[in-house]
Parts: sequence; structure tokens; C-alpha cells
Amino acid sequence: MIRLLGKVLTFLTFLSVTNLAVAQLPSPDYRGFNVPIAEVTSDRADYMAQNSNDIANHWHANVIITQIGNDAEQDDVTTVQEYRAMMETELQEFENKLAELCPQGLKVIFNLYSTLGGFANRGEGGQLPNEKLATLQLAQTEFVDFWGEIAERFSDSEYNSCIYGYNLKNEPQLNDLAVGLQTWEELAPLAVAAIREHEPSKLIIVPAAGANVNLLKNLPSSLADDGNVCLGANAYPFLDYQHSGIDGVGTNIPAPSNKKLKTKLWKPLGTFQHKQQKKVDKELQSQLLPVCITEFAVSRFAQDADVFLERLFSSFENENDEAGRGSNVQVVKKKKCKKIGKTQGKAKKKKCLKKRNWQLNAPQVDIKLWMNHAMFESSVWDPRVGPSEGDTAVDLPTLNDRGEVIHEYLQYNLAEE
Repeated sequence: MIRLLGKVLTFLTFLSVTNLAVAQLPSPDYRGFNVPIAEVTSDRADYMAQNSNDIANHWHANVIITQIGNDAEQDDVTTVQEYRAMMETELQEFENKLAELCPQGLKVIFNLYSTLGGFANRGEGGQLPNEKLATLQLAQTEFVDFWGEIAERFSDSEYNSCIYGYNLKNEPQLNDLAVGLQTWEELAPLAVAAIREHEPSKLIIVPAAGANVNLLKNLPSSLADDGNVCLGANAYPFLDYQHSGIDGVGTNIPAPSNKKLKTKLWKPLGTFQHKQQKKVDKELQSQLLPVCITEFAVSRFAQDADVFLERLFSSFENENDEAGRGSNVQVVKKKKCKKIGKTQGKAKKKKCLKKRNWQLNAPQVDIKLWMNHAMFESSVWDPRVGPSEGDTAVDLPTLNDRGEVIHEYLQYNLAEE
């Protein structure tokens, strides 16, 4: 079933259907877990030992992304002094963990979770969540300044080489912007510049607003001028299904089909890729930017969770033709669109050609890495825990079906060592 695909150095776009079928397509460089920093601590580090829970040596993940911040305290922090004190605890913990993680050969991504002031609104009353990054000038200023100091601090770390990159913000929510403040798309490049003063070549992940794959298109093309930027997004195209049994969501939602996955995930990615290519062709963008899937998950209570994960992983790895990826992906033929135009008008033809464009480009989207959420955070997400209420974490090789699929696709890392 598994077909290991080599990483291409450049994108091959606007290919004929015949050429697409034989082209070498992009596949990820890194595959791993999203692990909360609270779980990566010395007194809860049994999984770091040489046993079946060892992320690197048994799961064969080659990267983890870990959230740095304090969700319980951040909303009450109002001054730079308070914020820095709160974050210093987190930074010291992160530094301690590098000493444990790096010898295992793992790469680590620093994911900034808390910014000054936290949230002004967490989505109460049906409103969109809104961070104080959207309401306080102080929060925006500190965001940029703090990133400069983070980069300076870790550029001198003895473990700098195992820090794979920096994720600017976990799911940035600037949905109700105060007058005079910068949008996320304006703020993010300033943080990139602050990092580059100290880390000239480290990977920087710039997430779309809300880490929403549909909003990647809003990020500025100027980010491509940087030599090592990846655009970040989470993969929750079926939020209710993926959260089955959580927060009032039922457990009777069927696993989405490949056809639905194609429409909900790969249509926006393929459309984005097509627009990127047009900008590059017109010299409005210096290069194509890869995409980093910083988080995705499916609840242990979801129906056929292993089947859904198989479809998702297979599309990440560019081997799933039915989901709009892979070497034999079915693409609307141009002559069909011309025929539609003759019989149904220009509007229908234009719609058909748009579909052709994203279908041609979806296989060319460069997924640089994917991260499964969230190892060891809770039994709902832990891939070692089965669907029944009484299930507890089990070790390899006795994993449940969901864990087996995740473990299987992490084996791609072995072929690239």
C-alpha cells in the first residue's frame, strides 16, 4: 500500500494529465507529534525512555511541535513585566527539555501559545474568539519584541541545531481588530524580521489566521522573499467528525469520504497553489512556498477513525488519487470545459476551468511536515487509547487501529534517514 515518494526540489505545475501521472510529486520531510510542553517534563517523561512509548525510537517520529505558554494565566496578564515572568518559566522548561529531546535525534518546533493578555473573548455568546493581539497595541509591540528575544536567546543555545523552527503563533485569532492596529497578515512579517536579526536561516512557520487552510491566500506574497518560511495551517476540514464525543458532539457521524476530503481540504490548497504559481510566473512572488500542517487529529470516539486517518495521511503523502492527490489523480479535461462553454455558456466554462486548475495543482502542494495532535495530552487524542470508555493507553505492538495507522505512516521517516 505504502509507496515512498521522493522529495522534489522544485514544483512542477500546469502539467498535462499524462505528465502528472508520471511526475515525481512532493512528500513531507518531517512527520511527528504535537506535544504540550506540560507533558514534556522530567517527572512525566517515561515515554522518553528506551521503551515502546519512545517517540523517536519506537514511533519513529522525527519532530515534535510543542506549545509554549500558560493558558490558565495568560488572560489575566496585563503588563510586559507580568508576561515576561510568566513566559520565563515556560522558556526555562523548554530549555530543560531540549537537553532530553535532542540526544534522541528529535527536532523540536517552538510553538508560541501565549501572547500578552491572552484572549479578550474565547468565543462566548456565539462570537468569534478574539485575542488581545487584536485589541491592544502593547500586545502587538510585545509580540514582535518577544520574538526577537526568543531568537536571540536560542541562537546561542548548545541545542540550537535541534530546534527545527519557530511557529509564530498557535492559531492566531485577530477577528475583531481595534482601530489603528495591524492585521495578522501585517503583524506576522514584522515578527519574521525580528527573528531574522538573530536566526538568519532557521525555519519560520507563519500560520494563516486561525491556522485556517482557507485563509492561507491572505498571507503576503513577500514572505516568499525569505529563504526558509513555511505557511502553517491545521487540518480540521471536518471539525465535528474529528471532535466526535467532545463538547457535546455526537459519536454517530460517519467518516467523511475521499470525495468530501478532496473538496474540503485539497480544493482550497490546490486553488492556493494555482494562485501562487500565477504570481511566480508574473514575477509577483519570488518562489513557491510550502505548507506545514501544524496540527490535525481525530477523536478516539469517531466512527472509523482509522479509515479517516488512512485517507488523510495518504493524501498528505501524495499517494491518494481519490482525494485529489497522487500521480494518477483524475483531472477535468480541458476539452470538456470547452464543450460545456459551447452548450451552457461562459460562466459554466469558467467554473469548469477553475476546477481543472485546482485539480492540476493539488498534487503539487508541498506539504513540508505534518504533526498529529496531541500525544499524551488526553485520552481523547492519545493514539494509544482505544474507543471504549474503559480503554487505557497500550504500548506497541498492541495498539488500536487508530494508533496503528499513525505508527504506519511515521515509518516514512525511516526511509529518509
